[in-house]
Amino acid sequence: MRVRFLKPSYFVWLLLLGGAYGASQIVGLPHLRFFYDFQTAGNRYDPFAERFYTRCTYWGPNGKFTIHFPENGECALFRFFITHSEHWEG
Repeated sequence: MRVRFLKPSYFVWLLLLGGAYGASQIVGLPHLRFFYDFQTAGNRYDPFAERFYTRCTYWGPNGKFTIHFPENGECALFRFFITHSEHWEG
């Protein structure tokens, strides 16, 4: 009986790890919206008032990103950023 110590199936996790690293280099890492400024036509504290965001700040593994005057006045809860993005501050 022969024991194989180096089976190809033992190294599948390296493919998964390499794929995750490649995806993070292409798409970026997720960042959470931490702070934002907005304008509204009504009461600022009304949860149903329509908001137009003027600045969104995201924090994540790559640091802090700030977007001034986001597209259509909307801030997503999560965004993916690459370190050398045009919005990089830190």
